[in-house]
Amino acid sequence: MKPFLSSIQGPREYQQDRVSVKFIGKNELLAVIADGVGGHAHGDLAAISVIGAYNDLEAWSLKDLTAAAKTANRVCKNAPDDRSSTVVAVYIKDDQGLIFWAGDSRAYVIEDINTPELVQLTEDHGVGRHIFNSIGFLDTDKYDTQAKVNGLTTGKSFIIITTDGVHDYIGDQEIIDVIQEAVSAERDPAIALTTYAEDHTKDNCSCIVIEV
Repeated sequence: MKPFLSSIQGPREYQQDRVSVKFIGKNELLAVIADGVGGHAHGDLAAISVIGAYNDLEAWSLKDLTAAAKTANRVCKNAPDDRSSTVVAVYIKDDQGLIFWAGDSRAYVIEDINTPELVQLTEDHGVGRHIFNSIGFLDTDKYDTQAKVNGLTTGKSFIIITTDGVHDYIGDQEIIDVIQEAVSAERDPAIALTTYAEDHTKDNCSCIVIEV
């Protein structure tokens, strides 16, 4: 299992994205991406709170991934300023994965890089609702944004996690092409993707690419 991560400020005045990958075992890791919501003060601090809550975990069930979101949510709600962040947390062990998300950051899977199809694993919240379904504004009694992934193939399958500065500005086929070309050329696919996105985006752009 091999993770790649990249985060570029892009044309924004501030960098409000945060990315993290934590190895737990030989074939076991936790990858988290957080995007401080634009228009809210201290989005960067909200994203830092999200990353910190997940890095403090000592177990990684869906219940635990949800608990970390609740922790970050309380921190943001109790802050003296208005702060909010998206989150995608992906836990992978061997050929299985668990996902928790809130907001409009995304997780995708390419099951076979040789015959690639980009499948979105998360659901974006509706326009006007994504702020209220992000960390800092979550209804703590309703956590239905969870998913499971099974049957990943070593050396062929890729999990891709992106902030909206990437997927709002480039299409699915472009994501496939950039990653496939980078993998073929033995280059870092996360750097390749954010570098490509930077030429098109109006936002911070960040991604994590995990070669399973």
